[in-house]
Amino acid sequence: MAYSKDYRQLILCKLEEGYSIRKLSEEYQISTNIIQRCKTFRECKRRQFSPTKIDNELLNPSSG
Repeated sequence: MAYSKDYRQLILCKLEEGYSIRKLSEEYQISTNIIQRCKTFRECKRRQFSPTKIDNELLNPSSG
């Protein structure tokens, strides 16, 4: 599940205020791993995907 930037920012602010990761995990019903990732990767990384195109001649060798 992806969390919004605002939601992640809220969690990070609570961490800076002194809340423990375990306490935040219980309060917001999210795993401690998610909180650790928010802490480690402050900005959401977008996957860059460029689809590969297969040459039609390679797909149908008998038609060419």
